[in-house]
Amino acid sequence: MSRGNQGSSTITTQVGGSFTGSLNFSAAGVPEGVTVSFDPQSVAGSGSSVVIVNVAHGTSTGTYPITISGSGDSLSKATTLSLIVTAEVLLTWDPSTSGDVIGYNISRSETSGGGYVRLNSELISGTAYTDDTVQSGHTYYYVAAAVNSSGVESARSDEASAEVP
Repeated sequence: MSRGNQGSSTITTQVGGSFTGSLNFSAAGVPEGVTVSFDPQSVAGSGSSVVIVNVAHGTSTGTYPITISGSGDSLSKATTLSLIVTAEVLLTWDPSTSGDVIGYNISRSETSGGGYVRLNSELISGTAYTDDTVQSGHTYYYVAAAVNSSGVESARSDEASAEVP
C-alpha cells in the first residue's frame, strides 16, 4: 500500500462448540505511522469485521507483519496480515494552452538534465500522474510533454525533482 493511503480487508470468524460470547479484535506489531481499526470492533460468535489500515505519508517503506487477534471468554485466535508500504510521487502540471493536445507523456531520470525514460505506456488524458515505482532514498527528475492530435510530442517541460524519503 502506498504511503498516505487506506486499505481494508475482511476477516471472518467461525466459532463452534459452546462458545456464545463476543470476539473483540485487536492488532499488534503496528508500525509507527500506521493505524489499524475494525468495523465492527467485535462480533457475537461467528461473523465478520472489516480491518481498516491507514498509512501516513511519513511511514517508512518496508514489509510489516501485523498480528490480528480475536479474543473472548477464554478463547483467542490470531492471524498475520502482511503490510507492504511503498512510496509514490504524485505529479501535477498545468494543461497545455494549445488547442489540439490529446494527452501527455511523463518521463523520469535519476540524473538531473537527461537520461529520461517514459513512464506511461498510454497517453495521460489529465494533468496528474502517480509514479508508484519509486524507492525510498532516491531523488527522481521528471519532465512532461504534450502530444497533439497528429501524435507529435511538444518540447519537454522544465524539469521537476522529487526526493523520496
